[in-house]
Formats: sequence, C-alpha cells, structure tokens
Amino acid sequence: GSDGIHGEILRFADAERGGFFFSGPRHDPLIARPKEYHDNSVPSGNSAAATALARLGLLLQSGAWLASAEATLRSALPLIARAPAAAAQMLIVADLLTRPQHLVVLAMVASDEAELRRRVQALQRRWLPDWHFVLRPASGAIPAELAELLGEKTVQNHQSALYHCQGFTCAAPLVGRTAIESFLASIEP
Repeated sequence: GSDGIHGEILRFADAERGGFFFSGPRHDPLIARPKEYHDNSVPSGNSAAATALARLGLLLQSGAWLASAEATLRSALPLIARAPAAAAQMLIVADLLTRPQHLVVLAMVASDEAELRRRVQALQRRWLPDWHFVLRPASGAIPAELAELLGEKTVQNHQSALYHCQGFTCAAPLVGRTAIESFLASIEP
C-alpha cells in the first residue's frame, strides 16, 4: 500500500532531478547510481513507480503522490521526446495525470451488495481507463489506507449511495439502488 510507496520514495528517489535510482543509498559504492527509464517486456522501474504513484494519488486523493508521479514523468521527458515507444508505460502515466479521472465510491447496504458488486465487476471488465471504483461493503473493516477517502462516504438513510468524484471534488451522492444502477449504466469509455 501507501507505506511501501513511501519507503520507496525515501530510499530510491532522486530529490534533485526526479525519478528513482535503481539502487538504494546503502548499496555498495557505485561510480554512478543508474536510473532506468526504458520499458522492455516489462515496464521500467521508473515507469512502474510513476504508475503506482499516480494511481495511489488518484485513489487516495493525495497531492503528494501525484506530485511525485509528475516529477518522475518530467525526468523521463528526454526519453519520451527521443523515443516514445521506449517509454510506453510512462505515456500511460502522462495520460493518467492529464485526463480527467473519475473515482466512484459505492457504499452498499447488505440487500444491494451482491447485485451492485456484480454490476461494478462487469464495468471493470470493460476498457474504462479513466474510471476507478472503490466498493464499501455493508460490513467489514475498512483498510487503513482508505479510511480518509471512505470516511464520510457512507450509506444514506439506510440506502446504498454512490459518490462520483473528479479530481478532489465529489458530487452529491446518488441514493438508492435505482439511481445507482442508472448511473452505472450510463458509464461509457
């Protein structure tokens, strides 16, 4: 979760130029600490870190994570300008950071949970790169990382409620299964 990302930033981040070094400061002395940006069959370490930071920043509504993702993206701009195909994952990060992202938090009552969960899972199987869904079940503990995000996003008047957020702004909740199902049916890529 976010604790792992925080540790990675502290140990591997290049605070001066952005991005992440391949080795930590406690590594055996090196002539230079390399930073890898080229994607191969798997994304580079910097691309993976920027993706995680951007997604966590959007999900947790954290300006600090988003700023770190942006700094990593900026540090990759010379490669992107020279050889964009070598930084495909970093281009996805650019898309995440520049296009409007939608966060949908669904707080469910027990009687609606199975059907609403099924509908969201069907949406998640579609190509919806700008939509992120968080389900708050009727019972059970909330992960600590999501406590701030989910804090006030609860069921309303004993009915399920849907909160649609863009950036750090959330609209008034849609209350009741009919209103929620109508909204979910309207989502297009």
